[in-house]
Amino acid sequence: ERWRQVVDPYGAVLIGESNPRTLDRLERYVHGNGLHTIFYLALVWAEWKPEEILTNLEIVHATSDVGISWVLDNHDASRSATRFGGGDLGRRRSLALMTFLSGLGGFPFLWEGQELGLVNARLKAKDLEDPISTRNVPHNDDEDSYFLRGRDVTRTVMPWDSTHANGFAATAEPWLHAPLRPEDETVAGQQQDAASWLHRHRELLEVRRTLPDLWQAAPRWESATNPTVRSVKRGSVVVVTNLGEAGAEYEPPAGEWEMRYDSSWARLPGEVYTGSIELPAETSYILERIG
Repeated sequence: ERWRQVVDPYGAVLIGESNPRTLDRLERYVHGNGLHTIFYLALVWAEWKPEEILTNLEIVHATSDVGISWVLDNHDASRSATRFGGGDLGRRRSLALMTFLSGLGGFPFLWEGQELGLVNARLKAKDLEDPISTRNVPHNDDEDSYFLRGRDVTRTVMPWDSTHANGFAATAEPWLHAPLRPEDETVAGQQQDAASWLHRHRELLEVRRTLPDLWQAAPRWESATNPTVRSVKRGSVVVVTNLGEAGAEYEPPAGEWEMRYDSSWARLPGEVYTGSIELPAETSYILERIG
């Protein structure tokens, strides 16, 4: 509260990386004149358990709408694309969940490289620097063996291109070892591909920016009959997700609904629906009511 007295005259925003473990403590951080918002960090360590993830989201979101900012990836844990299955499977699941989180208030945060769909880097045990990583390396590990755990594997430099140090520096070596990423995992490699993970994330952020109901209108969780499907209505917008392994049917509220974003990019923006909509596995939609 004292910090708020300092920053409020400047229009600044206080964001907490506090990781309270109970809902009552989480609410205390953002209550009244506390922090403007606080990271919900449980998702950073979550494995792919759709029912558990969605149930927890609904419970936590009921505590505070704008006071919580949702985070899938950060510098302390394995990347979500790796945790959620690896490769394009993990990337698809990560984007589907990020799409749903975009309708839950607070600020959307992306950890560097998440927008590229990055998986954990492949580091050798001898290249680890983080004390938490090095002290947990089994003593029988060959120093030339690849190491996929710890925090170093998610802290490698942003891969701008496939040149030296992935474009981070022309000749200098990064303090943390950064093995070269393949071209399709770099900004340069995805920049010209309209269907790349980079453009999918950019489009998501643009849709959120142009639909203020996603973060201004009062949220209403709709009744769930499928444990892996959830939907939230906010004003003229609905965000719905199916994190299950099988397709599902979603019945939006009465009216005409325009597809604004499909995390799988299988449906074109602008398609209009007046009844039940097929929702593929591990996919999220953002729909806007137009009539």
